[in-house]
Amino acid sequence: MQASWSRASSGLSVRERLLGEREGGRRRARAGETKNNDPLSSAHSPSAAQIATRAITFLLNLATARRLSVAAYGVAAVQFHLVNTAVLVLAREGVRRGCLTAGQHYQPRAVEGGEGRGAAAAAPSSSSPPALPTRQVLATAGLALPAGAAVAAAVLWVAGRWGGGGGGADDEAAAAAAAAALRLQAGAALLELAAEPLYVLASLRLRFGVRVGAEAAATLARGGLSLWLLGQVRAGGGGGPRARWWRPPPPPPPRAHFLAALTPGLALSWGQVAYGAVILGAHLAAFAPDAVAALTEGRRGGAAVQPATTRRARAPRPPPPSRLLLDPTTLALCRGFSVQAAEKLALGEGSRAVLAASAPAAAQGAYGLAANVGSLAVRTLFAPVEEAAFLAFARPGPPGPAGRLLATLARSTALVGGLGAAFGPPFAWAAVRAVYGRGWACGTAAPAALGAYAAYTALLALNGVLEAFAHARGGPSELAAGNAALLGLAALGAGAGVAGARSAGAVGLVAADALTMALRIAWALGVVRRVLGPRHAPRFRPGSLLPAAQSLAALAVAGAVCCASDALLLGGRCSPAAASGFWPRAAAHAGVGMCALVGAGSVLVRHEGAALREVRASLRSGKDGMEK
Repeated sequence: MQASWSRASSGLSVRERLLGEREGGRRRARAGETKNNDPLSSAHSPSAAQIATRAITFLLNLATARRLSVAAYGVAAVQFHLVNTAVLVLAREGVRRGCLTAGQHYQPRAVEGGEGRGAAAAAPSSSSPPALPTRQVLATAGLALPAGAAVAAAVLWVAGRWGGGGGGADDEAAAAAAAAALRLQAGAALLELAAEPLYVLASLRLRFGVRVGAEAAATLARGGLSLWLLGQVRAGGGGGPRARWWRPPPPPPPRAHFLAALTPGLALSWGQVAYGAVILGAHLAAFAPDAVAALTEGRRGGAAVQPATTRRARAPRPPPPSRLLLDPTTLALCRGFSVQAAEKLALGEGSRAVLAASAPAAAQGAYGLAANVGSLAVRTLFAPVEEAAFLAFARPGPPGPAGRLLATLARSTALVGGLGAAFGPPFAWAAVRAVYGRGWACGTAAPAALGAYAAYTALLALNGVLEAFAHARGGPSELAAGNAALLGLAALGAGAGVAGARSAGAVGLVAADALTMALRIAWALGVVRRVLGPRHAPRFRPGSLLPAAQSLAALAVAGAVCCASDALLLGGRCSPAAASGFWPRAAAHAGVGMCALVGAGSVLVRHEGAALREVRASLRSGKDGMEK
């Protein structure tokens, strides 16, 4: 099939190809699409906006943590996060992955009634694979909303039976407020799911900038509303004139019923509702007209969502559309990915579930702080690369170039994760003390958990790219085997999480997560070996996925030097005598870390410069890394 597409493309004359590219450029200009159509470069283009969004998120989370007690922060970071994440992941992850990979498996179906021969004759003959019609893409992605409603009802029922998720509420008023906060979290998730069809449409058109802008606006709305409502809780809903030295304080004005019943949990939940509403509104403003036009055109002639990377040649005439609104092959993919999403949810959030079931709210707050800060760095550095890699691997093509791209991306992300593992643990306590205050640094296990999570990022970095390749390139047998493997790993992770929480608290939970992540990497490597066997990629070696031995040794030495500096300069850190001299010693510790970073960086540039230059060239030029 690949050869037939190439022959058909080469059969076009030079004039026809130029006219096709010119017309495609006009269509892209009318649609507002970017000229650069490579997934890796498109994911890199809004990186500054993504970093700004993550910085805003960090600052807003910091302000929230300073306004809440450790116990209240634990309820928000663990229990609310579980409800929101369970609804979103179980409802949309499988649908999203299925729609994004449907182009590899979709076969155009003729209209019933004797048009099969015409459909066969009109099959795509250009270099682009068959594209799933837009009407079917939107209908399939729209299944996320009813699925999310069912999941939300089940999650709220479990939370009600379990105790309302109130974090130890004793009276009826507090229990009712906790239940209302959980319902708001579920409603906020449903608002995000309502935007899922347009989100998938944006991904297929490589409109990553719209998504980043929507997330930035939603983050500001959530943080601003949450902080204002938390201020109302702390101030007792005030807002009248303040007392002055020349006059006594006036009586407080009567509070509205909404502010009178407000709790910290409700304040944070209303902020999450604002986040979902802005996400939905931004996607509607950007894509609703296009979606309506595509649906109307799809009813007449079967318009399809063509990936932006395949619009250089003249588009062929689409086949007659099927009367089926939902493609059976795409639904089968969505079911398989949904099962994997449920198992990955059990693996990724099992530690929080263990904490919520067995640990007090203060311990939940310590782990929640470490997980929030660590996951923020992971989402900023690795999530865009993982998503772009999945889109690049999902495009049809020979396995050899895909293996070379996998090796380059895996080595680069593993290098960044290695930096976090080397410098994160020795600077975790100083960072918590400087940013969150002495109470979080000396009164909780948050610094130790944050240091363990920093070391854990090395495994997260490698696993993200490997699983993106396995999910994009693995066949049905690999997906079925992966579902069975993830089911076993979920059970193993739950047991390891219980044991780790009982023995080492939050640090033990992070260690249990690291164990299950290492086993997931082993499964993904097995899929990579089967896909990139000696027949397709004879030069591929698993060792090419990791940095050079000299680079690993340099990171290990730098980490050891920083740990020694932490012990010498910040020893006895929580004693009363050490409270006054923290900043000079922290500055000296940071100086040692900078020297270690410069030394390790010189070694990394010498041994990893080729891989970094290759990734940088791919991101800047916008060339298709799969065709190198």
